[in-house]
Amino acid sequence: MRRDLSSLLDSWPFTPGSVNARRLKGRDGQPKLQLRVDLGVLQMNAVGRPDGKQPLGHPTWVDALKDRLETRMQPVRDGFPLLTNDECLKLHQEAIQYHHRAIAFFHLKDMAPAAADCSHNLALCDLLHDHAPSREVAWPSLQLEPQHILLRAKSRAALLQPDQLPDLLQVLDEAVGLFDRMFQRIGRPEWAEVSPELLFIKGWRAQAEAHRPVSEIDQLGHQLADAIHREDYEQAARLRDQIKRLGNGEP
Repeated sequence: MRRDLSSLLDSWPFTPGSVNARRLKGRDGQPKLQLRVDLGVLQMNAVGRPDGKQPLGHPTWVDALKDRLETRMQPVRDGFPLLTNDECLKLHQEAIQYHHRAIAFFHLKDMAPAAADCSHNLALCDLLHDHAPSREVAWPSLQLEPQHILLRAKSRAALLQPDQLPDLLQVLDEAVGLFDRMFQRIGRPEWAEVSPELLFIKGWRAQAEAHRPVSEIDQLGHQLADAIHREDYEQAARLRDQIKRLGNGEP
């Protein structure tokens, strides 16, 4: 059996500094993703766990270990049962798989599954925050948490239309909240001042807010203030009624 992959790698060269990903259908008929890396090609299932496995009969190790922790009595810390080092290692391996696939989805402009994979990894980080035996054991996955938060925010924002500014601001505010919570949980609140991912999100939010389009209600509000200033109370009353109707969703 021929096992040399040189012809495959030569036909799809690695480009440093860029993300090369593609879709294909596997021999099993299922959709796959491939990600070109410097030493080869990563192939992942597009649905379910990237490697296609079901740990202990569960969809992911996150699900399996949540189920296992429900019946675990010892050891505990602050009332939380603890994972073993080996269980944390399984979570780290799973986090890397989902992280690679999220990146592939994002660069293929498939934003909904990219966001879903980031959400999985954030749930994985929550599990480690609460149940890892030590911060050192949890750190291989926790150090990637800022990237998961940022990539999910970018993916969710890409699903919005240009006129959905309130939804965009909500996505960005949620990301800021996750960053603040993360730095508090690891005991490093001062990192919020220097985190490049958080600074990017805050800058993005400020820019979005600065370019916020003036809504119809905002325009009427300015007209109302002007009418009151001119003591045109009849016009002010009409404007108040119009603002009230718009606020109630009436035409």
